[in-house]
Amino acid sequence: MKKINYSSINLLFFACVLFVLYSCEDEYEAPGPEFSYPLALRSPTSLTVEVGNIASMSDISRGVVSRTWTAPEGAEIANDNNAQTSSAETVHIRFNQTGIFDVTLSSQFLNPEVSLDTVFSVTVLDSIEAAIGYTTDPVQHTNNTYELPSGKITISAGSSVFYKDISTGAPDTHNWLFEGGDPGSTNRGAADSAVAVLYKRLGTFDVQLISSRNSPSGRPDTMLLEDFVEVIPSTEPVDVVRITEDDRGRVQVFFSRGIDETTLGGTIGNFTLMVDGEEAEINSVFINSSDESILMIEPIQNIKNSQTATLTYTDGGVFSTDLYEVDNFGPIGIDIYAPNLIEVAGISHDFEAGLTGWTPRDGVGITTDAHTGNGAMIIRLNEGGVRSADFRTITDFANHPLNIDIDESVVNDEDRRTVYVLRFWYKVIGDPPPVEFRVKLLGEENWWSTPRSAWHGGFNSSHTEWTLREIVYESNILEDIPNGRLMIRAIGNSDGNVRGDIIIDDMALFVLER
Repeated sequence: MKKINYSSINLLFFACVLFVLYSCEDEYEAPGPEFSYPLALRSPTSLTVEVGNIASMSDISRGVVSRTWTAPEGAEIANDNNAQTSSAETVHIRFNQTGIFDVTLSSQFLNPEVSLDTVFSVTVLDSIEAAIGYTTDPVQHTNNTYELPSGKITISAGSSVFYKDISTGAPDTHNWLFEGGDPGSTNRGAADSAVAVLYKRLGTFDVQLISSRNSPSGRPDTMLLEDFVEVIPSTEPVDVVRITEDDRGRVQVFFSRGIDETTLGGTIGNFTLMVDGEEAEINSVFINSSDESILMIEPIQNIKNSQTATLTYTDGGVFSTDLYEVDNFGPIGIDIYAPNLIEVAGISHDFEAGLTGWTPRDGVGITTDAHTGNGAMIIRLNEGGVRSADFRTITDFANHPLNIDIDESVVNDEDRRTVYVLRFWYKVIGDPPPVEFRVKLLGEENWWSTPRSAWHGGFNSSHTEWTLREIVYESNILEDIPNGRLMIRAIGNSDGNVRGDIIIDDMALFVLER
C-alpha cells in the first residue's frame, strides 16, 4: 500500500504557491535535493497477463535514494538477470505460473519524511486451450451442465444440441461453425459462450470452435469435432415453428425439419391464405433454396402490414425429408413484414447489446429481466432517493438520426399523411406511484417545442406482466422526419417514498402501409 507523509505534500504545495507568486519577477529555480515526490506506474493498466508474458512497472518518483522491487515466487525480473529483486527504475516481470500475484515496491527518498510502499496485484491467466461441452437435454443446458465429447452422437431430425465453450484461459470470444445446423455459425462475446443449434437435415456433420481472448491478448486455439452429429429420421411430428412474410411479400413457413420438395406437386389448393377475413389467391408453393425447412408461399397480391393474415393447411400429402407426413395445421397468424426503422438506423431495439445509439439520463440502464433475450431497458424511478415528482429521464437517438425514407406507394394520396407505428413491450417492477409516461417522435428542429407526435399514457403498479403497447403517429409528408428522434420520458407525480422500475424491450418503429 502506498504510504505518503503529508508534511512533505504540504511543503510541495507551499513551494508551488511561491513559484506562482514570484514567477513573474524571478527566474525559475529547480527544487533542491530535498524535493521528494512518490509516483509509480504500470503497464498494462489492467495488470492481467497471459502466463509466460511480461508486465512492466515503473517508479518515476522524484528524489529517490533507493528502491527495491520484489517479484513473487513464480515470476522473474527479465531485465535484471531474471532475479527476484531489482533496484531499476523500470522492471519487466515475466510470470511463469497462473494465479494472482503481488509485486511489491519500496522506495526511500532524500526527504526522510517521504516513503513509498506499494503493491501491484497481477492476474496471470493460462494460455487458451479450446474445449467443447455439449448436451441434448434442455434441463442440463439450463443448469449449465455439459458433457465432454467422447465420440459421435445420434439425434433425430428436428432436435437441438446445446454447446458451450469450456476452454481454459478465460477466452472472451467464441467463434462457432455448425455444419448442417441452424444457426450454421455464430461469433459470441465473453458473457455468451453457450449456443443452441437445431438440426433439421439428415446426415453427419462437423462442429468447430475457435476460442480467443482480446484482453490480455492470447493465441486463439481451435477444436474440430469431425462427424460429431449424426441426424437420423424422426418419429416425432413436423412442427410449424413460425410463419412470416419476407421483404418480397412471400409467406415463409418455418418447419422443425426439412420438407421434401418432390411432395409439393399439386398442393397449392391445400393451403388457404386469408387476408383481412377474405381468401387470397396463391401463385406458387416451393422450398427455400438455401434452407429446405422453409416452405415459401407466393401470393398473387402483396399483403400490407396494416392487414392481418392467416395460413391453413389441410390434407396435402406433404412429407418431410425424413419421410414423415406433415399434419394439418392452422389457421396460424402470419407475422407481416415491416422493416424496423430503429434497427435500420443502427439503434438498439432489443437491448441485447446495451443502449447503443441512446443517450440515457441518470436512472436509465440495462437489465437481464427481458421480454426476449438477455437485455432490456430499465428506467428506475426515484433513483438515488430523488423524489419521483422531480424525476426526469430522456433517451433519444442523439447522433444516430432515423433518416426515415418515405415510400410514396404507402402514402394516402388524398390527405398526404404518413402513419408511423411504434410497438414495444413493457412491465413495471416494484410499487411505483402512478407515472405519466411520454413517448415522442420529434422532428429535427426545436426538439422540445415541436414534436411531430406524442403519446401520453400512464403506468402504475398493476402493470406487472409483459404487455404489448402500440402507438400510432401521423405525420404530413411535407413535414417528414429526416432526422427524427424518439424520446422516452417518465414523470413521477407522487411522494419520494415509493420506488419502482419500468422495463421496456423489443421496440419497433415502422411505416404503416395503407
